[in-house]
Amino acid sequence: MTVMRDMMTKLKLTVNEAKTRQCRVPDESFTFLGYTIGRNYSPRTGRSDIAPARHEEIQGSVGNP
Repeated sequence: MTVMRDMMTKLKLTVNEAKTRQCRVPDESFTFLGYTIGRNYSPRTGRSDIAPARHEEIQGSVGNP
């Protein structure tokens, strides 16, 4: 967190540490600006990739409204 905080300070940005967490992609995923970043699987080939997906698409794929 210290490195990120220093980088954001140089950019004159602030970090809300109550909302900020560290995650290990691809083991975990995170949502940013409506996109979920994490491991995705190609429906055509079945291969995995690290890519963004619309958050609504992911919710819809598990049966949530």
